[in-house]
Amino acid sequence: MAGKLSVYDMALHGVNTTTSPVHLRDGELTKAQNWQTDPTLADGCIRRRDGMVKLNSSALAGSVKGFMALPLPSEFTTTRVFYAPINDGTTNTWRRSTDGVTWTTITTSTLQKCSVLTHSDNVTNAGTFSTSIRGVVPLASFNNRLYFPGDDYNSTEDAGTDTDPTIYEWDGTTATKLMTIPQSPQATTKCSTVMGIVPYSSSELLISVYDYDATPNLAKTRVLLYNIVTSSFEQLGPGTDLRGSVFAPYVYQGRVWICPANFVSGYQMQVLWIRPGDNTWTADANLPAVTVGGVSMVEFLGDLYLGIHSSATQDALIRKRTASTAAWSTVHTSDGSGTGQFYAPLWVSSDGLTILAFWNNADGSAPLQRVLSSTDGTTWSTELDVVADLGAGNGVVPGSPFRDSDGSDYLPIRNSNDTGVIKKRTSGGTWSTVDTINNLRGAMMALRTVA
Repeated sequence: MAGKLSVYDMALHGVNTTTSPVHLRDGELTKAQNWQTDPTLADGCIRRRDGMVKLNSSALAGSVKGFMALPLPSEFTTTRVFYAPINDGTTNTWRRSTDGVTWTTITTSTLQKCSVLTHSDNVTNAGTFSTSIRGVVPLASFNNRLYFPGDDYNSTEDAGTDTDPTIYEWDGTTATKLMTIPQSPQATTKCSTVMGIVPYSSSELLISVYDYDATPNLAKTRVLLYNIVTSSFEQLGPGTDLRGSVFAPYVYQGRVWICPANFVSGYQMQVLWIRPGDNTWTADANLPAVTVGGVSMVEFLGDLYLGIHSSATQDALIRKRTASTAAWSTVHTSDGSGTGQFYAPLWVSSDGLTILAFWNNADGSAPLQRVLSSTDGTTWSTELDVVADLGAGNGVVPGSPFRDSDGSDYLPIRNSNDTGVIKKRTSGGTWSTVDTINNLRGAMMALRTVA
């Protein structure tokens, strides 16, 4: 008896008339006429091409020598919707806006709560999830879906029986549980938490997870490559025993880069990279001291920049890897005593000409929390005084920003007393507050829905 075959990428890659039908990729067609992909944002759907209307009322005079490409008219209007996770101990789950100006709160009856910051905050044992930094982990707005870790599990540090962490997909209407994170073969307990989710390819996500251990030196991390189409995943570099926790994998020069964070273990962290299929991670550089680690990466003007958190004896740093020489250098150093400092998130402006960094200086020169900017990666200046918005405090936690289609960035920021704001940075570099809401937790995301 024939089974059901679900195809989610029908015609995604268009018509291919040169490759043998035997060697066509999934999502390619050998021929098609009067068709188009369905503009209602559904996956794997094609339909007869929409009709056309006349653009001019009179016939063209003379011979027509050619035409510029014109897009087909769409019968549908889409709306971009922002989402920011919150956790106030009630059924409230997300902050939502369709215009970036007016914001409302939705509850668990609409969308599952995101687990950012609600599991694995035990700084004494895990040593990696201090509430002063955990919010910088990225979550994925990808293929017009949101991907985030669910709150419907118990970690080793929660009460009750341990269960596996979950990953959810949200399309604006329905939340679907995609997978649970299995226990690592090297761990004695179930996976503790999902750290970050970032896109890798048109159908794949990188998911970093943390495997808790009561002995900090034994705490491990894994990076998984998850295929959305086939619902399968693989662990990258299973032959390498990764220590600490990976806040944010980053794709650069065709490779996946990580720099695990490490707060309490006397273990020197490294910058590592891998290509999918490799059995082991390749070490690119050692960090300058023990008990420090990476918390954010970004490419700027072709070079790789790394934000590093501090230890009691080592201040926070921004490190730069020059592409032409593969050499690492320090381009910015915090000036406090060390504890509680970090540079994260790092991101680049929409025109690619400015690198930005949230700097928690903790106990250095004022303002203690600010957004730095630089046009050359060497000379840095304060672009936003965060203290003026939220007040001073070691507990100021930024989330990962979201880039809107007009080049504006939306950055959630939460203070240690749980007051918070969502800041907007225009493509021209002007900052404003677009929402004031308590208990913000983590990354900004957005998707488009059919109006």
